[in-house]
Amino acid sequence: MHLFITVDAKILLGLYWADKSIGSTCLSVISSCAAGSNQIPSHAEFVAAFNKFLYVSVIDIAGDTVALSSFGIDLVHNAQEVAGVAATAADVVDVIFKQLSAYKLKSMCNRNIWTEEQYLQAVNTYRNNLKQ
Repeated sequence: MHLFITVDAKILLGLYWADKSIGSTCLSVISSCAAGSNQIPSHAEFVAAFNKFLYVSVIDIAGDTVALSSFGIDLVHNAQEVAGVAATAADVVDVIFKQLSAYKLKSMCNRNIWTEEQYLQAVNTYRNNLKQ
């Protein structure tokens, strides 16, 4: 059984902030995830989250671009409403996690969207941009 974990909820919120349903690159998602919690999920955490998201149709993939599906956008919107106007990113992540926890996955997809090299390049670019 595959379960959603808190980092999955952080990644989902990062995807939402990165570009909503248009499609996001590795760098834009990493930047958005880091902005929400000052931590960048690992490559393995992204791979696991994306494969769970694909399985429940939360995201759409086109090449190395990731976009939230309408279901994914609805999940985040609902979490923002439940969390309230004065909610922090952590509050919204908690609500997203509670929503995702209802899904008990007997399986998940097995797809690697970004290579580890793409991930590391994006992390390095993000960190270099912070220094400037």
